[in-house]
Amino acid sequence: PYAFSNFTQLTKLTVNYGKINVVADNAFMNTTIEWLSLSHNDIEQLPSLTDISATLKNFYFSGNKIASIPESYFTELKQLNIIQLFRNQLTHFPNLRGFDLYSIEIWENRISHLEDSHIENLTIRILDIRDNTITYIAPILLISELTYLFLDSNPLHEVPDSHFYALFESLPKLQHLGLNRCYLTKFLNNGPANLTFRRTTPLTIQLAGNKLTSLPALEGLHVETLSLDYNDIEIKDGIIEKLGHLRHLYLRNSNITTLQPI
Repeated sequence: PYAFSNFTQLTKLTVNYGKINVVADNAFMNTTIEWLSLSHNDIEQLPSLTDISATLKNFYFSGNKIASIPESYFTELKQLNIIQLFRNQLTHFPNLRGFDLYSIEIWENRISHLEDSHIENLTIRILDIRDNTITYIAPILLISELTYLFLDSNPLHEVPDSHFYALFESLPKLQHLGLNRCYLTKFLNNGPANLTFRRTTPLTIQLAGNKLTSLPALEGLHVETLSLDYNDIEIKDGIIEKLGHLRHLYLRNSNITTLQPI
């Protein structure tokens, strides 16, 4: 069971694309592993990492068959910096309350909502939760330092504009927002009722593959790159004039028939 106990200097272990389905308790005893990658195997249950809790920084368990994570699983792993759990069968976002992470990639799972108690006081720079079934984004406002947020391919068509504006206001360092293929029929159509902030961080918003018919009202948001490919966009007078910071605009495969002076 003590598979690597003789490798006392071991700091990086990668065993990807195998047929591992069980990792024994104490498999990493006596090691000082900082980087552990067991991605693309047949693991259904995460192993005990108590023996490397003081050293583990990078955690890669993507492409397995993990359906659940015990509530307190990550509690002792306070040195974690990167978590990858994409392409599993998770239905809940793991409890990472109070953690300070660089990134978590948990896309292509079955997560339907984010529990406030799991992300309270969470600091993270990159959050990738594409291809889940999330319909509610308010808990994301609890995350600080977020710079890249990928929400693509989640059914967000019922999220009100007020929640998106709250997102921009609560996350002043946000640089990239991915909302491709989110079934959106409208997005910031009328502008905020009482816009009390002006962003200074340049922002990229990706809205390709939705069902939008008009350009969003983005004044005050410092948007430099806007992707609206594969929508049903019609350009209305006065909208683009309000996007003074816009540098890159993508409107491929839209319904525009005439380009007017703007």
